[in-house]
Amino acid sequence: MAKHTITVSDMDGGISIRVEGDGALESTAAGRVVKALTEVAGRVVAAVSALQVGECPCSKCQARREAEAKANPTESKPTLH
Repeated sequence: MAKHTITVSDMDGGISIRVEGDGALESTAAGRVVKALTEVAGRVVAAVSALQVGECPCSKCQARREAEAKANPTESKPTLH
């Protein structure tokens, strides 16, 4: 039976995601779940980082940014929320 631990930590200027375990990720069901979770975690970190700098990646915010950029090329609000 495999056991894995995912640790997410704040680091200077970023986020660290570390996986520790006693088995190869591809050889057990638990390892495959951990591998999938870390892939999703990378996308979550990117989205959270974008929100912190005012660039929400959702389609509504992207559409609004594009519309506002066309209407007011010198002034733009990055997100809806």
